[in-house]
Amino acid sequence: MEKAWDDIPEYALCQEHLNNYPWLTTWGDYTVKVWREIKDNKNLYGLFLTKENEEPTLVCEGTFANAVVIPGTDFVVCEEAENGWENPRKLVKINLKTFEKTDIDFPEATSVSPKMYLNDKLLISYIPIDDTNGYYMYDIRNDAIEHVSGDFGCLTMLQGRNLQPTSVPYKYYVLGDQFSVGVFDAKRYTYTELKKSPVMIYNNDYVWVDENESKMYVVINNDLISLPIDIDLTDKDGNIEIILNGEKLLFDNAPIIENDRTLVPFRQIFEALGYEVLWNGEDKSILAEKSDMTMQLQIGNTKISVNDQLVYSDVAPELIDSTSYVPIRIISEYSGCDVLWRAEDRTIMINSK
Repeated sequence: MEKAWDDIPEYALCQEHLNNYPWLTTWGDYTVKVWREIKDNKNLYGLFLTKENEEPTLVCEGTFANAVVIPGTDFVVCEEAENGWENPRKLVKINLKTFEKTDIDFPEATSVSPKMYLNDKLLISYIPIDDTNGYYMYDIRNDAIEHVSGDFGCLTMLQGRNLQPTSVPYKYYVLGDQFSVGVFDAKRYTYTELKKSPVMIYNNDYVWVDENESKMYVVINNDLISLPIDIDLTDKDGNIEIILNGEKLLFDNAPIIENDRTLVPFRQIFEALGYEVLWNGEDKSILAEKSDMTMQLQIGNTKISVNDQLVYSDVAPELIDSTSYVPIRIISEYSGCDVLWRAEDRTIMINSK
């Protein structure tokens, strides 16, 4: 495992708890690090470019933490506090060529911590002033920020190396906790357990999955042992067929299942049911209208307005990889259809009354 702090000069005090590992902070031949430098009996806190056998270069003076370099760019994104580590804190991006620092339009918080680059976006853990935790994805290409929900706990087990990819795009082998090995779906932000470990595994650096041999390798007391593991990377959600009045519906993105409820891309299902739809990107809401029916839905909200009357869904609409998904049963039933689930062939039958 690559040690994160080997290139720190003796006169510098690296703020280890404020830094990410090199696989998150590498920019060309350099590594971005937060530290306190002592020169002329004075403390200088800042963000530095470091390289073995070179004097570190100050990028920006200030109090920073959890820097993540955006791959393919000259930018690093990090958390900043203006007065020591007093609240509030903010999110900033810094150009590593020009050293220009720019505030990101994100609410000030007690913690706004960049975690890792995932699916061409930056995952951010956010604790606002009222201490309500949340996760967001930040797209540096257009400065867009969207709220996301999912099983992100497994990502806390990452230390010295990145996620191990599977043979399926967007899926990675990862520890769910110190006694569970499974698969993280980086498109839907879900974790699926594959095997319980008989011993404690400290973090992802101590486990490796051999997909071809159906084995996982674990380091225990400096010994490498192998254990059999059953690997199933099948996307079971994608096997669902939906038949509307005898015609099979085809979706650009496969249906998903949440809490035993099927969700589908909103525009295709509403248009198939005869609605005209309008997406509002500001509040992430959907307006669907036809002659005798109006529905309004919002991402993350289980309340649905049907002809100005509130009804409640078992699951909320979701935004996954820029696609909005809505619960198909409640929408179809309030649109005057009968809905039948055929478990034997994983088919949803929708028929107009």
